[in-house]
Amino acid sequence: MPSSTHTKKRLTYVLKENNNKTLLGIPDASARINRTFPLYSRLEEAMETSMTTLDKDDHPRHSLGVTTLALDTATQLSGKPGPEGILYTSGKDGLVASWQLGIQTRQRNRRYGTESPVEHFSEKFEIEREPQSAPIFRQCVQTHTDHCNDILLAMQNQVLISASSDRTVKAWRPHGDAQVPTVVGTHADFVKVLSHARDRHWIASGGLDRFARIWDLNQGGEVVRLPAQHSVYALTTNHSAGLLLTGTPSRAVNVWDPRSAKLVHNLDGHTDNIRSLLLSEDSTKALSASSDSTIKLWDLRNMSTIKTFEHHHDSVWSLFSQSPSLETFYSGDRQGRICKVVGEDVKDVATARHGITKLVASDDKLVVSASASSSSVSIWNDVDQKEQDDEEVDHDATPKLKTRAPSISSRISTRNDPLAVIRGRHGIIRALMLNNRRHVLTLNTQRHVSLWDIVTCVCVGQYTDEAVDAILGADEGADALTLTSQEVLERVRDKIEGQAVTNAWNSIDCQTGSLAVHLDESRCFDGEAYLDELGLAIENRETDQRVNLAKLVLTNLLRHFIDYEKKHIGDERPKPSPETNDKAYINQNAGTPTVGTPSGTPQIGVSRQLATPPATPALPPPALADPPPSERTTSSHSRGDYIAFEKKNEQQSGEKSAFLEASQNRPALVLRSPDNESVAETSSKKNETPDGSSSPALASPLLSSSPSNSRLGGLMGRMLISNSRRDKKESIKREESKESSPVITPIQMPESTNTMDSVKSRFKPATDDVTSIILNDNIPIGVSEETHDSEAFVSIYRGLVGTTGELGDVKHLEKSLPEWVLEMVLCNNVYKDPRTPKATFWLERHPDEKDLGGLPESGNRLTASRFLRARKLMNYVRDKLPADKTVSNEIPVEEQLELYCNNVKLDVTLTLGAIKSYIWQARRNDEPDDDSLIDPVIYYKKT
Repeated sequence: MPSSTHTKKRLTYVLKENNNKTLLGIPDASARINRTFPLYSRLEEAMETSMTTLDKDDHPRHSLGVTTLALDTATQLSGKPGPEGILYTSGKDGLVASWQLGIQTRQRNRRYGTESPVEHFSEKFEIEREPQSAPIFRQCVQTHTDHCNDILLAMQNQVLISASSDRTVKAWRPHGDAQVPTVVGTHADFVKVLSHARDRHWIASGGLDRFARIWDLNQGGEVVRLPAQHSVYALTTNHSAGLLLTGTPSRAVNVWDPRSAKLVHNLDGHTDNIRSLLLSEDSTKALSASSDSTIKLWDLRNMSTIKTFEHHHDSVWSLFSQSPSLETFYSGDRQGRICKVVGEDVKDVATARHGITKLVASDDKLVVSASASSSSVSIWNDVDQKEQDDEEVDHDATPKLKTRAPSISSRISTRNDPLAVIRGRHGIIRALMLNNRRHVLTLNTQRHVSLWDIVTCVCVGQYTDEAVDAILGADEGADALTLTSQEVLERVRDKIEGQAVTNAWNSIDCQTGSLAVHLDESRCFDGEAYLDELGLAIENRETDQRVNLAKLVLTNLLRHFIDYEKKHIGDERPKPSPETNDKAYINQNAGTPTVGTPSGTPQIGVSRQLATPPATPALPPPALADPPPSERTTSSHSRGDYIAFEKKNEQQSGEKSAFLEASQNRPALVLRSPDNESVAETSSKKNETPDGSSSPALASPLLSSSPSNSRLGGLMGRMLISNSRRDKKESIKREESKESSPVITPIQMPESTNTMDSVKSRFKPATDDVTSIILNDNIPIGVSEETHDSEAFVSIYRGLVGTTGELGDVKHLEKSLPEWVLEMVLCNNVYKDPRTPKATFWLERHPDEKDLGGLPESGNRLTASRFLRARKLMNYVRDKLPADKTVSNEIPVEEQLELYCNNVKLDVTLTLGAIKSYIWQARRNDEPDDDSLIDPVIYYKKT
């Protein structure tokens, strides 16, 4: 048995909703007796009749609520006259998708809402005309294994950053050749919110671990950590990261000095949680939205309230502004109301069906809204700019204090019909395991109930609405619409569940809208079933043979991996060439490291499984799109950046052009490899003060210059790999030269030679004696590892059934698979508890039986395995009857004897556990106070 001190790992496979469902009916309940399978009957009706158009699409869609958005109006696609808008969406399913909007743009002469010239690439174009057709799916990537809570665009819209409840912050290059996201950093709990300091290419993130953290995309690693003392739900920073604001359940807006990691001030005034924050470009003003239904405009020069907006009547969940001074902003609330505020004037843009969790808008033409309650995204026409001008809106930069809500007459009528809708599909929201531990009931967002087989990895079918309604309406006065999703599945289970008793061997969840099955060492091999119960085409095997379900599943999931090892058992792995830099990288950030792929190794399955590449490539941004941050510093102060700290004259123009040059080469992203502890963990511990705050040593990079010889180090250095041989060699040298900076030192991951050498020396693959099941090659497989600081799991490998036999995946699986899985699939060793659950029962002659004699008095109260079948009891009776017995050994025993319990004739395949739990339990329910009925009584008689 593997040591209990090793890192806990688990293997996960995911079954996704598909369109090839068979409609199922429910037979009469009497068919449940003596049956281990759930009740269903396949109907000849075509599933097409109940499918909606969105279910028929061949491209991915969101299956659960969309929680966050990002809009790119600057990136131009190949073959297009100009940018046409790319919308990025993400949500509870962990999927990041992009959509081509088809808008018409033109070059912007001035920055939005100002007379200043355009400085940043992302502001170069403005919308001239709203889209004339429906948005078109562009690409997607399954970035996270849990809810994605926030996304934003960085590095001239070439990198998308995402934050998730899987505790990671990740980066993805949607316009690069490789589609594998990489980890920027991790939190100790859910990551809820992001903000971008674009002048420094830093990302700020806040989470439920009560910290706000700043990450450096160029150098890699955590720059500073702010102890917020409460869960961080809202966060914003300025372009230079000289000021950072957090919003927490403490009801105050916290103002931070990132350089010293100290709290500067608390802005008090809200009476409920802070849900969203915005900061003006010059850091003199801020907006805060709260669950108390108000929005406050703050003056950060004297830390006071300028104005309180009270036009919402429910919790305000989202704020957005394109205006550098926050003169114009948008707000969305829990009721779905979207408002636009210009100066003191409030306009109703639209009312959506669900609460607004995220808003983005552009150029007074479009407003896009998302809701965590819907898998669809709505695109709205903005309030017409001419109409606003006719109403003579006051554009004074500092509006007069006005605390009362604007009158209804000052608002235009709400438009409830969106211009376009990006529709999602129906994802799974609840799952319930049946008693045979093989079949699972699921309920999706359309309240359809489906039956899944997690051994053969297929959806058996979907129960008709009529069948489900008949079950839910069986109770007089019951209202099916008032039942919770759990109650719906429990009622269906009670009607269709068979009479099976099987030990638990897995756990399930549906956090991302699909059915995920988790296998861990503690109970993985506890579940068994008889061979004839599996319903598989099996030859030359005894039907009473018991099969370990996990062994059957794992062997077939990893069959390609096993076949590769069998074929190459005596071979040496191909050695990487000197130019591939075949070093595995540890996660340079605090938290548990994640698997990496060196630049020279083949792409692992994750890139094909989780990503859909775009049909049309994007053009790289022009080399001079962004001015150096050092040129911005003066203008920032000239606008009154009262809190921003003095910035040294950083030589970052070289950094910019190096990034742009690498962008044009369109390199691949890489993942990183696992290790025992990240260097950043050690570094952060050394730089942490006793009170939990970061010391100046940790915060000092905020003011330090970035040396030109390390400008491609850390995260972005691994994301942006030049195609030229010289650049590769220089990149290696730069990585090796950073040993003085512990935050970004690459670590050579130790080879798992001990385990693999031991396994290969005892090679006896499980495929030799396990029934083959033809599985879909596109079933996702993942390996995750429990973190040291919490009981959460972090993914260290993700691939496909069909790619597990490819060299790149094989190398990662050898390092990532738990030892107990390797022992099972490659050595046919199963670690399980040798103790078998027992059941006690009485075995007696039936009162109506006259021919057969009785068993010896000492042999009628017996104890046996819970999984002993009734056929074995018949054999026992035949063997123990007196010598003058009339039961022959030449004729099958089931043709001569019958067994009864509680007046029910027992099928020969029923187990003792099933007899006790279902047949005998019915009598105990009728006489609950009779202690003599604890153990079942089974009678035998001749046929």
